[in-house]
Amino acid sequence: MTNPTFKGFDDIAAFGQANFDALIQSSALCAKAVEEFSREIAGVVRSSIDAGADATRAALAAKTVKDVVDVQTGFTKTSLDAIVANWARFGTLGVKLATDAASPLTARADAMAAFVAPFGR
Repeated sequence: MTNPTFKGFDDIAAFGQANFDALIQSSALCAKAVEEFSREIAGVVRSSIDAGADATRAALAAKTVKDVVDVQTGFTKTSLDAIVANWARFGTLGVKLATDAASPLTARADAMAAFVAPFGR
């Protein structure tokens, strides 16, 4: 039984090229996502350094030990809140990365399934 999807070598070569193109597209999407992650991480690091410097300045300017403790408590709470928010944001970015990078490969898997379906009859 022949597969009606492919009528000759050119069709098979085009199918293989489409698979290769999907792999290249998926790799490009991964690279773009890694770049976006890097920017996000750099922003988080910058914000953390700025918040630490602000807290240090405030602690050095404090008049009493209670003021220093209040500054440190506020800094700790803010830092923990930022960690939770950043983990949520990075989780969302990770899901987006996986979805975007997988979409070209999923499309090719669907095409392959359509190709082999006639052989299963």
